[in-house]
Amino acid sequence: MNGVPAPLSVRDLSDYLAAYGERYSRDEFDAVIFAIDDEFRERWAEKNKP
Repeated sequence: MNGVPAPLSVRDLSDYLAAYGERYSRDEFDAVIFAIDDEFRERWAEKNKP
């Protein structure tokens, strides 16, 4: 049985930034990370079709 990767949350990103700091605006950072996360989950779903 395979688990499905859950999408990242705003809390996940906030925790990361609290630990490592911000180099970019928060809006830009969120947009890029959420786009990467969406792409990863789409590819994962395609690869793991029943």
